[in-house]
Amino acid sequence: MSTVSSTNEVPGDVTNAVSVNTKFANVATASGAINEENVRSEGVDRRNMAPYAVSIGRQEPIVIVEYDDNTTAGAITPFTYAAKDGTAAFQVNHDGDLLIDFTGLAAGFLPVAVGDLIRIHFTIFFSSHPYASYTSAGRAVVATQDNPADAIGLLFFPAWDIGAGFEVLTGEENLLASFGPGAGVVIDNNLSKTDAVAWVSLEGVSIAGASEPRRMVHGSWSHIATGTKNIRQIRLYCRGPMVYQGNPAGDRYLWVPTWNAGRYAAAYMDIPGGPNPHFDITLANGQLGITVMRGDS
Repeated sequence: MSTVSSTNEVPGDVTNAVSVNTKFANVATASGAINEENVRSEGVDRRNMAPYAVSIGRQEPIVIVEYDDNTTAGAITPFTYAAKDGTAAFQVNHDGDLLIDFTGLAAGFLPVAVGDLIRIHFTIFFSSHPYASYTSAGRAVVATQDNPADAIGLLFFPAWDIGAGFEVLTGEENLLASFGPGAGVVIDNNLSKTDAVAWVSLEGVSIAGASEPRRMVHGSWSHIATGTKNIRQIRLYCRGPMVYQGNPAGDRYLWVPTWNAGRYAAAYMDIPGGPNPHFDITLANGQLGITVMRGDS
């Protein structure tokens, strides 16, 4: 890379032809080529090389890039989370846990400044559940006339610990709270948002007495920090099964029904289609990551 020797003007200096010509001469005699490779805005400069104060390597404007997955050898044994009915969220913690942990830093957390851009992203593979004849309109063996299909599925979402235990991300609807059966949360375009949520349907192919959706889903959340945050840990959570209910003229809900009752009873949609009002959810590979960029760089 070229080196340019130059004496900079300081406030109060009077600019004249001599000083301007000197500047051009500095550039003309630079050691090495000055071209688009070393002067463009994407070039590496001192900010990219500055060490991060809490020991893990800071490279402004990228403050940090961190990543975790739940496999250590390229393969993973699917794990079943038993007896889930949607009334409470649960951690995706099989085979190594989907957890990003900053508590080992010198400060005990990752500091985020006002104006920083935070991006959290994840993927997770939904393998199967045990109800082989499940379709969106109910079990195939049950007459479902006049019972329109429900959007029934799982929700995946990240949560973080910024000083008071795990909580939902800033501005997100509180899907960590327990509610139901027969209750839900409203989704709107104001304060009840689910920007960080990934949804996956329970519909799948009937194989060996189970239903296999075999779906990899991805979710991401971007946020410009309006206040300082000290991020200690980030986890991936799952919740479900839940039902999306709503229409263009009314409220939209993520709802936890009373399974095996009402429209989900055996004489109607028959969901979950077994003697117990719960589901066994089998998940496989997952990844969780965060990128923070300095807003004032």
